[in-house]
Amino acid sequence: MYKKLLSFIAGICVSAGALSQGLRPLDDGELSKVSGKDGIGIMMDLRLNTTSLTDSSANGHVALGFKGEDGKTNYIVVKNPRGALFTGIGIDVKNRTDGGPDYVAVKLPSDTLFSNFGFESINAQSDPAAVVPFNQTLGGLKIDGKMNMTGELRLWSH
Repeated sequence: MYKKLLSFIAGICVSAGALSQGLRPLDDGELSKVSGKDGIGIMMDLRLNTTSLTDSSANGHVALGFKGEDGKTNYIVVKNPRGALFTGIGIDVKNRTDGGPDYVAVKLPSDTLFSNFGFESINAQSDPAAVVPFNQTLGGLKIDGKMNMTGELRLWSH
């Protein structure tokens, strides 16, 4: 704990020193020399109502409404969303091997960890507050474990 506190304080001091220099704009020549090398990594640690899915004292829901052609709104209702999810994606600009324009590569998460992640039930209904018996829903979901993916999503303009 003591080492973590010292590391945190040292990080604040280094950051404060860098900020005291002030920010300044880069001209085109300086900016062309900037390189991100490994792109940007974005990590997500999502914790949503992290109690047990079988906890009957929790009674939350998420309702998404969709208006039909008849003017009536119907809802997809997810009851008691829960769990923890830890994952990350990478974003980088890459050169095409065929000489075409550069593209943005969104690297799919190689490791995604789930802990008691899911929901008690999902249903389509006209009243978002109506209580639907469990045996009349479209089902529930609970995921525990690890998922691995490879590859990337490539985006470029023409």
